[in-house]
Amino acid sequence: MVIATSDSCNTLVSLNQNDTKYGGLKQFAFCENGGDPRCTVDEPTYERTHIYLPRDDFEDEESFFDADEYWNDSPSNYSSAPAVQHQPQHLYVPASSSFSEGEHVPIDEHLRAIPEVMESADILLANPPQCLDKTTKESVLYVGQGEVAHAVGSQCDIVASDKATTCHIVAFRSTSCGNPHQPLVSLTHVDSDEYETCLRNMIQHHKAHHSNMTPMMEFEKQQDEPQFQEEKKDDDDTLYYNSSPNSPTMIDMDIHIMGGFNDEDGCSRQISESTMRLLVQIAKEEQHSLKMTLKTCAITSMNDTGYQCPLGRGFAINIVTGQVFLCQVSQDLVGPQSTLRGVRLWSTSPEDDRQKQLTTIHTSYSNELVVTPFHFEPFKEIDALLRLPDEIMIRYTSTSPQVEENDFCANVRQTLRYMRNIQSSMVFGVGMDQPLTYRRQSSLEGKLTNEWIRTN
Repeated sequence: MVIATSDSCNTLVSLNQNDTKYGGLKQFAFCENGGDPRCTVDEPTYERTHIYLPRDDFEDEESFFDADEYWNDSPSNYSSAPAVQHQPQHLYVPASSSFSEGEHVPIDEHLRAIPEVMESADILLANPPQCLDKTTKESVLYVGQGEVAHAVGSQCDIVASDKATTCHIVAFRSTSCGNPHQPLVSLTHVDSDEYETCLRNMIQHHKAHHSNMTPMMEFEKQQDEPQFQEEKKDDDDTLYYNSSPNSPTMIDMDIHIMGGFNDEDGCSRQISESTMRLLVQIAKEEQHSLKMTLKTCAITSMNDTGYQCPLGRGFAINIVTGQVFLCQVSQDLVGPQSTLRGVRLWSTSPEDDRQKQLTTIHTSYSNELVVTPFHFEPFKEIDALLRLPDEIMIRYTSTSPQVEENDFCANVRQTLRYMRNIQSSMVFGVGMDQPLTYRRQSSLEGKLTNEWIRTN
């Protein structure tokens, strides 16, 4: 057994022969005695994932879990193998067994002890948010809470979301070597830990894009192929399959995830835990077709000011360059029917007993922004809620009332009044079968603008 130490991370780590690590990772913010530096989590276990760490700028420094085991599967070579430079390092996460054994280390506290990951958070959070408004020259695709969008560079320049407190913004950007397809970016704004199906479908969209198929064609193709392991069936009866080792194209996928803070109810940490665990599982299942790198991660405690308030609330990514930055999006750039799209968060339907769904508003194979039909109607207490003063209303309508932005209650009131005064059949037709579709307008020079026109 080889012991690897790192003074910069205050870690003591031991490696065994089963891709498992044991160590005394100091947890300054998760100790029952209030954060005493002498408090540690005794002997938590860690498992290697198929997610890779981003390359950092500390070429001469050891990183968390930095040992030859990263480059060699043979434990006998740990002490003798020379250091290998510029090779990808696997991300290690607290083992699932830690949950039941009482040794659990919160995923955000674990990740903040990894220099490469923390550096990515520092780079993202170092600069103030960029304001995306009507003066912005780039074309912007805005994604609201509960929505997901996919886009390539010929459709827009930037994909963005904002107003996240306990919510998390998750973005994937993929490329493939030797493939003429443009880089694809998918971005979503999740408000709970119940979106496994939707996040998996985002991954399938990338696989379909790089294999020159629509997502539905990708699913049909997978059904005809021999499978590596047993089929997995999700709650909505969608079938997911492990990838074949003979896949012709390896896709490079960057993962970006930002959101949450140290809220008292632990909502942020619950989303962080579930999202990271799901990504770890997906990376394992898709290891023969996807190389997934945790390019940017600033979640929960990593995104906290130190006073239980989020540092970053908005996240944007440039599709072509892959550059990411904090943002704040003005009403001018949120796209068409923003109030109606917000009503969906308050709507109820028979499907509510099933797993929650994200709403796809834009895809890489269509240039239209689509608001799909959904039923909504005023709920019983809507008038009483609207009569409440802002300081009371916010306590009933937000998971984080102490840190919401100043326009939160105004936006809620606008949404509720729309729901109360407009019937869904007036918007989507009597049969609720008429989606609203919009296309981005171009300037006289042929450049995409941030103006949209109704197409149906």
